[in-house]
Amino acid sequence: MSHIGANSSHLYDILSQHPFIEGFRSDKVYDHPDALNLLLMNKHKNDTAAAVYMDELLHNYRLTCKPISKICKFVFLLGEPKASINRIVADGYDLDAAVRYYCYRLRGMLEYYVRSKGVICKPQESDPVKITDYLELTEPLKWKEPNNDFEDVVPYSAVKECENCYDRYLHYLETLDKR
Repeated sequence: MSHIGANSSHLYDILSQHPFIEGFRSDKVYDHPDALNLLLMNKHKNDTAAAVYMDELLHNYRLTCKPISKICKFVFLLGEPKASINRIVADGYDLDAAVRYYCYRLRGMLEYYVRSKGVICKPQESDPVKITDYLELTEPLKWKEPNNDFEDVVPYSAVKECENCYDRYLHYLETLDKR
């Protein structure tokens, strides 16, 4: 689970190169546990019980079935506000829509994190060992650092609103993890 502008495509590509992980950018809506069967019907490159199926979820409406959090593993990738908002705007969103999307998406990801206790990554702190252990992979990931270049076009006031949202959710996650 991620949001636009967090380099999730980079992480997705790294995970897809692993021999036990097959990624499908399906655009499916997971609104019932049976929706997972549509993902599992795809041919996997490794026909073993250790096979991992993956989809990239960038919008809250793509996952609305709460029981799925009990049967799936999630990697949550959070992008820093300034770079993320600039990338979301570059992706075609107007500034107000980008800010709303970013804050709303963080809240949706937080709700699923509370249910699933997935692993959290931030692009500048992504830990390939942590992800490998969490997904119970027998081979390490072939890690490459993401390209963090972005064009800085967003005004500070918009970034500040997103930073407040980001900081609030990170603080809440840290509080949860200390329990």
